[in-house]
This record gives sequence, structure tokens and C-alpha cells, in this order.
Amino acid sequence: MSTSSRFARLAGVLAALVGAAAAGDPLLQSNTLLLQGFAAQSLITTSHNNYFGQTQHALGTGLTEAGLNGVWRPHDGLLVAGQVLYRRAGKSDQQGVRLDYLQAVWQPLQTTDGGLELRAGKIKIPYGLYNETRDVPFTRPSILLPESIYFDTVRNFALAAPGVGLNAHWHGRRGEWQANLAAVRPGRLDAATEANFLNVDQPGHLESNASYVAQLRWTSPDESTLAALSWVHANANYHPGPGDPLGPGKLLFSPWVLSLQKRLDTVTLTTEYARAHIRLWNFSQPIGVSVTTRAWYVQGAWRFRSRWEGLLRYDAIISPLKNNPLYALTGTPYYTRYAKDWTVGLRWDVTPSVMLRAELHHVTGTAWLSRLDNPNPSAEARVWNMALLQASWRF
Repeated sequence: MSTSSRFARLAGVLAALVGAAAAGDPLLQSNTLLLQGFAAQSLITTSHNNYFGQTQHALGTGLTEAGLNGVWRPHDGLLVAGQVLYRRAGKSDQQGVRLDYLQAVWQPLQTTDGGLELRAGKIKIPYGLYNETRDVPFTRPSILLPESIYFDTVRNFALAAPGVGLNAHWHGRRGEWQANLAAVRPGRLDAATEANFLNVDQPGHLESNASYVAQLRWTSPDESTLAALSWVHANANYHPGPGDPLGPGKLLFSPWVLSLQKRLDTVTLTTEYARAHIRLWNFSQPIGVSVTTRAWYVQGAWRFRSRWEGLLRYDAIISPLKNNPLYALTGTPYYTRYAKDWTVGLRWDVTPSVMLRAELHHVTGTAWLSRLDNPNPSAEARVWNMALLQASWRF
């Protein structure tokens, strides 16, 4: 088996944890340990605003990723998967080395028609099409995922969290069904996540309470069509710090995402639509804040040569532009309430282990910019461009 096919198999195991223990799979028999790793470096420049560090009229090297992940089957019915990651992403992610996820999967029921799996540990969160595979450059469709659905500023909050999960999957004449349920508690949220919800990094901090995730997926018998519905109910408490202008408060974040994907020979068409309800109350404010955002993207990828792939995407997120209490409270410009992004990308698989990517973005609005890299929203440009190059290696 080639290195690339083994890596693709591992990505599927780590992403969905479905069918990984199929009988006869030599990679995942009892007492087998499978290790894989990757490293990636990006170059970024922007016409205005900053993205993953100082990039405005400059060439930034602020996005660096390297990881070692593995799957271990100590015996039949039990699987352990985890990843140690080094990641640097401007001021949004300066944590460096961390345990990205570590989950034990017990498989009490496995038949030719389906199965049941229980997960525990720092588990991956099933959300949309790409959240569970966003950690590895080779399993993303582009350098940057559609930011309207997969905010990089909340990547550490959204990828994995301590908790438990249940996965059921079954096969039928009309395809394969997958149902995922999870209860997680991320704990203290990082500064980038806090700034995403509160617009600035306040002296205090957000502490997550128990949160819940559900997803239903369907794959056609020929695996050419995929549909999914995801739902998240996350909440957190705000604990003020010294000299904090805010008092204690509560945050509710509850999105749902509808996902569709169709493969047509060398072309893959993908779209996702999301609605997210955000509510903040207390914070020493006389009234609560409640807004609903809408986000969607349409994406086409064309494998026009065996080693070359092109990508075209339109990506948008919009919060209410009028009578929006959240932005009235913070006093930020209207163009921080939306972002519309046209993306053109190119992928070249130089070898099975080396990949080069290039991407151009034309963006109107600043809704998904990091407030840590751009601390003054009033100084942000409404219309801006971004170019990215990335080199990735896997082993």
C-alpha cells in the first residue's frame, strides 16, 4: 500500500472513526500502531489588514503547522487515536506544542451492516464536512477553509474538547447513514475565541460549560453524494479580570449547518449553509444581546490532471446590518458584520508526500478577521486582497 493511500485511510479513521476496524484490514489489527506526521509552512501577504501576523504590505510567515498523529488498536473492539501538534498562527494561536486530541473508541457492536462506537477523551467534534479533518493540510480542500463556516479564530475551541461521544452507522440499499452525538466541556477558552465573541480580548476570560453536538450524515451507495446536518449548543460564563469594564456574563452560541457534496468524475461540488444564534446577557449591561448570523459558501474543485487541482469558491457571512445590538454595544464599523470572499486556488501534488498550494482571496468585509492581529476595527479596510502560498510534507 502506498504512503498516500495509507495516509488517506488514517485521515478517515481520525475524522469519522467509522469502519476503521473492518475485519481483514492489516493496518488496524490488534496490537497494531500506525503513526503518520506532517509539516506545513505558509507565506501570506495582504493589501490591507493583517492575517496570521503582520501581513499588510508585507510577506508574513505566521502560519506554521506540524503534527504527529497515530492510531493504536490494543485489542479487538478498542481503538486509541491522537495527535500532538505544533501550530503558530499569528497572535490568534501562539500556544505552540499541544495535545490536539486524544480519544479512545470502544466498539461494542460491529457487523457487516453497521456498528456502534463510544468515544471518550479529548474528542473531535463532528461539525460540517471539514471540522474533523481541518487539522491536516492534506485533508483540507484549500489552504484556508471557508471562513464563514470554519472560523480560524475559534479553531482550538471547535476542533476537539474533553467529553464523550456516541457514533452509530449502518448500511442499506440506499447508502450509508451515520449519527453522531457528543457532550463536551472545552474549559477555559483562549484569547482568540474570546475576542471573536466579544470583539476584543478583555481582562477576564470565558469558561465553557457543558456543550452538546449532534450530526446526521448520509452517503450514497456509490459514494458520489454526501449530505449532512450538524447542530451545536455551546455556552460559557464570563469571569471578569482586574480593571475589567465588563461584569460577569453568559454566552450562548448555537449554530446548525446543512452540508451537501457531489462528485462528478474529476469535479467535486460542495456547498454548506449555516445559521448561528448568538446571545450574551448580563456583562453589567441593562439588556441582553441576541443576534442571528447567516453563512454559506459554494465551492468547485477540478482535478484537471492527476497531480493538479483547481478551486473556485464564493464564501459569505452576514450578521444583521441594522438594529444589531451586539455591534451597537461595541461601536465597531458596519463592515465588521459581514465578509464576502472570492477564492481561487491551485494544488500541485509534487510527489505523494509533498504538496504545494497557492491561493488568492478578494474580500469585502472583515467579519472573520482576528481581533488580536487587528486590535482596532475602525482602522480595518472594508475591501482587501490576500495571497497565500503553502508547502506541505507528510510522512
